[in-house]
Amino acid sequence: MQPKSNTDKWERFHMPSNTKWITTMSGVLADIKKEVGKYSPEGKGSCNCILKLNLSAHSGVPGMIRLGDGSIIPGTRQMIQQAQKTLSEHPDDPRALSTLNYNIREQNFLKEIKKLMCHEGGSIDFAQCKTGGSPETEAFLDDIFGDDVDTITHNNKNVVWVWGRVKEVRPKTPKEPSSETSKNAKKY
Repeated sequence: MQPKSNTDKWERFHMPSNTKWITTMSGVLADIKKEVGKYSPEGKGSCNCILKLNLSAHSGVPGMIRLGDGSIIPGTRQMIQQAQKTLSEHPDDPRALSTLNYNIREQNFLKEIKKLMCHEGGSIDFAQCKTGGSPETEAFLDDIFGDDVDTITHNNKNVVWVWGRVKEVRPKTPKEPSSETSKNAKKY
């Protein structure tokens, strides 16, 4: 869910051949609905459902999932719940309304995708660096997808595309200066 121009040629070469470069949640949802057509949770007959979906973008912040023009961050679930509680007590609270409107878009987007997923064997891979590692984000996804759909996040790992598949790789660690470099370094 990023512009094609933000992805280098080598990475694009390794992405699935049917990759679509759509950068908004509404655009992705419209495309998915068009591709699915007539829906069946089992994908039987002339009906379809999504068996596997990859949502790819650049991230790198543990627990953050980028969704084109939106993001899920650790704490999104709690912000929505708190805003809903505040609004139940004070329906016109402007801060709670603003918080809810801003954070609920991503939840609604994912709920719409869930409605089109296969109920058996369906999976959604948030193919972005370090999307896992946050209990809050995992709970947010579990609230939406439950046991019907497997959600895949990448806990403290970077991801790359290799021949159309997501592969986890360890983040690069900074190199220690060699002993030769250390000996020649000037002290100030």
